Amino acid sequence: KTSMTAFALAAAAARTGDAVLSESVGMALRDAVFEQGLDIGRPEVVAVIAAGFGLAPLDADATEAAVRADWDEGRGRGVVGSPHFFTGEASWFCPGLAISRDDVGNFIVAWKQGSENFVESVFG
Repeated sequence: KTSMTAFALAAAAARTGDAVLSESVGMALRDAVFEQGLDIGRPEVVAVIAAGFGLAPLDADATEAAVRADWDEGRGRGVVGSPHFFTGEASWFCPGLAISRDDVGNFIVAWKQGSENFVESVFG
């Protein structure tokens, strides 16, 4: 239940159809919880993030419906966990990523052994 407040904003962003906005909201939520240590289950925390993007989180019923629809779609596609990547030819679950930061805080993402097929399907 504590995640639903954040999901309400993420779902509202996704429903705009603007992929850049949706990703930006997702990154802002991640930054709030993982970098700032904020509780994104608290409506007052999410409200500040939402206001920064000119969005209003979905209401409780719409949030539950959106989360269930996303869950059902993921199950239908064979999602194992998050993130789970799909290309036209392959499907790949994240534990293959080695994620770290450099000395100034930038993310470094590297592929672990066994990820060549997935990378080839994306960039090949």
